[in-house]
Amino acid sequence: MAFPYTPQVGQFFLFSGENGFALRSERRRWVQNFREKHGDENFREMEGKGLVMKDLLDEAASAPFIAENRLLIIDGDFRCSADDLEQLKNTIHPKVIIACFVLLDSSRRGKLPATLKEYVAEATHKEFRPLSRMELGRWIESEVRSDGGTISPDALTALVQIVGTDQELLFQEIQKLLLLAQGKKIEKTHVEQIAVGGGGGEVWHLMDLLGQGKVDEAIQFTAHLLEHGESPQGLWPRLLW
Repeated sequence: MAFPYTPQVGQFFLFSGENGFALRSERRRWVQNFREKHGDENFREMEGKGLVMKDLLDEAASAPFIAENRLLIIDGDFRCSADDLEQLKNTIHPKVIIACFVLLDSSRRGKLPATLKEYVAEATHKEFRPLSRMELGRWIESEVRSDGGTISPDALTALVQIVGTDQELLFQEIQKLLLLAQGKKIEKTHVEQIAVGGGGGEVWHLMDLLGQGKVDEAIQFTAHLLEHGESPQGLWPRLLW
């Protein structure tokens, strides 16, 4: 896969959203592709929290070392006023790229921090929102196909009902299901056998769903636990704990 940067787009990038899985995947893609093409010595990671503008300006002014580009990744939002941005634009080396990755709290409903107001006006901005059920289904099918497998509609529905919509958890369960199916189509029986690891681990997943306020998914998951041998008397003490 080619490095996603093209000079015509600009030198400032912002990736933000509530979909942590997609955001982390995009970050890994950028880092991997850049390192393969330009080497580790032209890659720098910086924490957005507490980032001093002078440090960023110093890094941005440094030319690539025997390579076409240099990449600075900022994790989290950072304070960038209009004056800061003007300084950055005047200082940055023409072969330096700055990419900022910001995971947004769901309570903010996709609203960026005010500290990035000036930066986002200059940057190429890509948002990563939570997937709809239809998009999630297409993503699961794509992940299964990428490993040479297939999944039945019943299995796909059961997987989402049991695991929920967290893509990180779904990705882990897909890997287990592919191993279990051994090259055959993933069926609902495979999902019921292995999803979320079975046993006590499933109960803690229920706690996670409740803690995240995902009530409908928690109810569906509880029904799954009861259908597969868990008793209300066994669940109650752990819920109280």
